[in-house]
Amino acid sequence: MQLIALAIAAASADERVLVTGHLYTDSVGTLVVSPIARVESDLTDEVSISGRFLVNRVTAASRTIDGVSAASPENRGMGGVSLLRERNAGRVSGLFERSVEADYRSTTVGAGVSQDFAARCTTVDLYWWHGFDEISPNLTGQPEEVYDKNTDSLRLTLTQVIGRGTLMSATYDVTNVRGYQQNAYYSDVISYAEGAVITLEDSAPDRRTRHAVAARMAQWLPTRGALHPRVRLYADDWGVRSITGDLSYAQHIRESMIFTLRYRRYQQTAAWFYSDTYTTADLASEHSLDTKLDALDSQLGGVGISLDLEALRKALRAERLVSLSTYGSYDRYFQRHDDWTFVANMGQLGLATVF
Repeated sequence: MQLIALAIAAASADERVLVTGHLYTDSVGTLVVSPIARVESDLTDEVSISGRFLVNRVTAASRTIDGVSAASPENRGMGGVSLLRERNAGRVSGLFERSVEADYRSTTVGAGVSQDFAARCTTVDLYWWHGFDEISPNLTGQPEEVYDKNTDSLRLTLTQVIGRGTLMSATYDVTNVRGYQQNAYYSDVISYAEGAVITLEDSAPDRRTRHAVAARMAQWLPTRGALHPRVRLYADDWGVRSITGDLSYAQHIRESMIFTLRYRRYQQTAAWFYSDTYTTADLASEHSLDTKLDALDSQLGGVGISLDLEALRKALRAERLVSLSTYGSYDRYFQRHDDWTFVANMGQLGLATVF
């Protein structure tokens, strides 16, 4: 919060400040409060700089969704800065971010180039990221050993305008991860025929290569609406294969209000070293009981609404605010495994303004 207040106070009249506040809750007791501030400034006619500050307050750990690690039940702070240079139809950008949690610290650097062709109807983007993570799981109440993880990602995107109301894009991602990758907080009790009982902790490979291809489309409709279909295929050398399909529809109800509908389906195979039962022989090799590496099938459906509060801004005579808006959403989520199912009702509420 102090970083956000400092960013707003330091901004001059020539700078742009976007402040958003997110409130998330679900039916399993998770509450996340996330104030975010973004400051943008033009250094020259071609070069701009922006800074982003984020604070997360999570009151309970959230369950893993679609293979994405669960949220930490702690405070999280993140700050970053990016540079962008635009000349004619080309752009060059750079990024630095730092994220800090009680048991997880992450540093990310990135650089990219983008070029428009054919009167800006075709765009090619190439971006590279490197992440360095320091992980110190606290399992006993005492400081634990610090583990390292390095991640390199490369993304190539082609975007094409097709006619007046259609935009299509295709993306290829390749990611290489090295270092500590198991879930330190996931273990199970194993009973053997001889009556011995032990606690089995995760033991994942220290290397993982991921590939993903995705295609999406934005289609304008004469009803002042837009349709957004998307499909994504994923594979890695841990044996995980997945397919994601989602479809969203946005409709202007009136000039200041947009209503959205969305649906997503996700299917995943299990990692080769995942199992929910083990024998003593399994302890000598990689093994995991982490359910995010299990085969799963999930679905999400939801609705949302965003509202431009221009009338309220004028009524308050808030000339310093360039814009004021709010949004809300509700989603119903299902995750099914072989022998159990997880269901969640998720709600979000947000407020955004630009100085």
